[in-house]
Amino acid sequence: MSTSTLGVTDIAGLLRAAAPESMRICILDACFAGEAAKHFQSRSLTSVALQAAVRTGPRGVALLCAADAKSPARLDPSGAGTRFGQAILDVLATGDPELSSHLTLRRISELAWQRLSDLPDDPPRPEVHSPDQREGDVAGIPLFPNAPHLQRLRGDHRQPEALRKIAADARIDFDTRLTAMLDLADQAAADTVATHELTELARDPDVPLLIRLRCLPEISRCGSEVVAVAIMEGIVGGHRGAEALRQMREFVAAAHRSDIGDWAVRWDISDITGDPDRMWGLLVAAMLAQIGLHIDLRIRAVQELGAIGRPDPAHYIAQGILRERGLSRRVQKKVRLALSVM
Repeated sequence: MSTSTLGVTDIAGLLRAAAPESMRICILDACFAGEAAKHFQSRSLTSVALQAAVRTGPRGVALLCAADAKSPARLDPSGAGTRFGQAILDVLATGDPELSSHLTLRRISELAWQRLSDLPDDPPRPEVHSPDQREGDVAGIPLFPNAPHLQRLRGDHRQPEALRKIAADARIDFDTRLTAMLDLADQAAADTVATHELTELARDPDVPLLIRLRCLPEISRCGSEVVAVAIMEGIVGGHRGAEALRQMREFVAAAHRSDIGDWAVRWDISDITGDPDRMWGLLVAAMLAQIGLHIDLRIRAVQELGAIGRPDPAHYIAQGILRERGLSRRVQKKVRLALSVM
């Protein structure tokens, strides 16, 4: 290779072209990194207006720079990177014990500077830039998991009721909620209180559909088949609860033992067998179809994932839905519309 560096102008241009309406956060661990801010300015107002019809949620750009436009970064004596890079890793690993939830990019910069300012070689102060604030300051949005908060959730809140509340709390990140649900399911195998809380979680209409469905096999395994059927009935409707639960079990068993070629009758698998992400999306889409979930509820499951900060899995499932052979144009249009506004 003739060079091991990437031009900032090229990076900014690539991000604008590939994800023009996304939230973009860049951490630039390089000398004179602050100089990059001018290359990430927003486009003209005319160009922005063309996208207004499909814009939802926060958009914009935020940069966390290792140094200002006139200062070189400092290498860490360990040789593992820069002083700035090591400080950022330490902040992400240890977090801020004074905060209850997520960290903003600005808070990460402040915590990194607290570590850097005590060092003897006078490293430059990190800078945060938000050159594109058309829809707000991305650097001020709490996005990064805060380690002490996660430890409190996972350590101090192991009681079934607390786990159920964590899994149902839309303010908490999806991974933590899913972990709480799985912990609750593990306890339910030997604890009737945990089984009750898991059942309440599955009944809650405000909990994402995919989490509710994931609870049902666990509830059934704990001896509450009638309850699991009733909850499934509440989801799929049409007096199909028992059949849907049976189809769900059969689908999971078949997915483990069948050859992917068996799926080609109902689903277009021509170009995804080597892509684990798209394959996962197809599996979830196929399971939702197998249990007879109405297309509007399948789209809702996709939208829920997007709304709780999981746009990539949401897109993979939506793309999986579109791979069903014989899907009407009306349904295809509804799915694509849901994709366009995520």
